[in-house]
Amino acid sequence: MAELCQRLSKLDDGDGKSVLDNSVIFLGSCMHGADKLADRLPALLIGGGAGGLKTDLHIDLTNRPLRDLYYTLARSVLHMDLPAFGTNRTGVDSTSINEILA
Repeated sequence: MAELCQRLSKLDDGDGKSVLDNSVIFLGSCMHGADKLADRLPALLIGGGAGGLKTDLHIDLTNRPLRDLYYTLARSVLHMDLPAFGTNRTGVDSTSINEILA
């Protein structure tokens, strides 16, 4: 992954930014134990999302469903008109993770 990111950071995307600056690479972990909860999974975002993401951060999103990360990326970085993403068993609506947005 490091080699791929290094190569992408050296490729000009034509707008003065690198391909990595204009990309989002998501690396995620397996499910947490036998409980199948998706709220304690290590996740890594690499790239700047064309200026839509803050970089060089570590954020603890304990007890936030992974679907909120997908929802944030889809709406705020990819600019998709998405009213919700997935269903929470507790009935909580999808919410953006503003801490990662530039």
